[in-house]
Amino acid sequence: MCGVERNYVRCDDVPIVYTRTIDENNSTRLCICNSNLSVPFDVRQLTMRTNGRIYYPAAEKYGGIGLIASDLAIRFGALFIFNDENREYPTHIRWNGEVVALDPNSCQMIE
Repeated sequence: MCGVERNYVRCDDVPIVYTRTIDENNSTRLCICNSNLSVPFDVRQLTMRTNGRIYYPAAEKYGGIGLIASDLAIRFGALFIFNDENREYPTHIRWNGEVVALDPNSCQMIE
């Protein structure tokens, strides 16, 4: 409510947005919307969709998928590796000095 008006908010893509990573206790976590909410981060679960955006799994009650914010997506995008057969989607990522295979089925969503 805003005065006598009722305002509705609709997200442009998905309701969960991961905005930064934090390292704690020898593990990495993804933070949600610059808050103290965070989830364990497994780099293999990053995925890029046909819209060019990068996603990561979220709780099913939030739609099962979250968007990686633009500034974080730029950082991850620079680490992606594309193979010669499929230049549309990344297949691997350089992470902590290793080349890690991405799981193409980690974020299932309707395009």
